[in-house]
Amino acid sequence: MSIFECPIPGCGRRFKDEAKLDEHLQRRHADEATNLKDISNNFESEASKTEKIDRASLRQKKAELLAQEKEMQETLGKLEDQEEEVKFSMNDILESQKKLTTEYLLSKTGTDNLEDITQVSLKLNSKYRIP
Repeated sequence: MSIFECPIPGCGRRFKDEAKLDEHLQRRHADEATNLKDISNNFESEASKTEKIDRASLRQKKAELLAQEKEMQETLGKLEDQEEEVKFSMNDILESQKKLTTEYLLSKTGTDNLEDITQVSLKLNSKYRIP
């Protein structure tokens, strides 16, 4: 069994049902009851505003996080492209190193040591006047 107590400070009367409490409030505490309802309504209104602000704030944070995620995905894509370029470059370098064997140098220059290659290079430079 519920007991409804008068919320007005200093009164303290109790009622068996809410309808009797409402009648008591209108009869004995009309001004205070109106003030309590106004306060209650204002509280609910403020709570509603706070809830709306919280929702708007959450939406804004979500949008910011989505924008950050999109930016990070774009950066990741660029990095993956750069990684591919580096892999191709490394493969090219490795292939070039494989080609610079003694046999390859002999086939192109007729010599296989650095001194002889330098001499061939100097001859070519003087022949074509390359500074």
